[in-house]
Amino acid sequence: MNNVPPEDKSDEVWDEFKWEEFMQEQDRKVDRLMELMERYHDDPKCDEIIAREMGWMWLQEKEEQEGDDAWSRYVGDEDDDDLEGEEWKVAAGIEDDEEERELRAYKKFPAFTLAHEFGLRAHKFVEQLPEKVREDSDVVDFVSNAMIAAAKLAGGASFDDDAEMLGGNIAYCKRGLNAANSCIKALQTMKERKMIDEASYMSLFKDAKEARDTIAVYVLELREKFRGGI
Repeated sequence: MNNVPPEDKSDEVWDEFKWEEFMQEQDRKVDRLMELMERYHDDPKCDEIIAREMGWMWLQEKEEQEGDDAWSRYVGDEDDDDLEGEEWKVAAGIEDDEEERELRAYKKFPAFTLAHEFGLRAHKFVEQLPEKVREDSDVVDFVSNAMIAAAKLAGGASFDDDAEMLGGNIAYCKRGLNAANSCIKALQTMKERKMIDEASYMSLFKDAKEARDTIAVYVLELREKFRGGI
């Protein structure tokens, strides 16, 4: 369940749309996995059922040979965060040494820097709100999308910079752009519902829009680079 497509024996270079199709397929598989884990987590044969339902018969065979570790290495522990977990750690600034080095590399991209800094600001702003307000769906949408925007840009930057992988970078950054737009929409709803004061809204909106616009320009630059490289 990684972001690397299966080996393509053709000479086709995947563009952003082909990559997006692949990512959507992976999303569906993750959704299906989460559904199965929730449904069968109390069943003694949970691992076997999930492997069968997901079509992972090879995993069952590997588990018979290597024991339970084969399952945990592939899907992770049940107590792990969701698929976005590692990306969120980068976006939120919670990194180990390797992730800290990656973060420094990402900071050379203005789009990531702005998105990352706004994600941290959004998180800090929401943390000072009353608990009942923090749990509101619009507030959750605001802060989660603020952090996801940077996470997706970081995911895109992890792709190789050649034409064969550049489409994946663009697809990731587009997801970051979508998250930034969703963040702004949620912020506007919070204002309409009078959940934040005018001064806070204007300040947050200014920074959110700057981050969103910078991401949009970055996507255009990547597209130009892709067109020039094929």
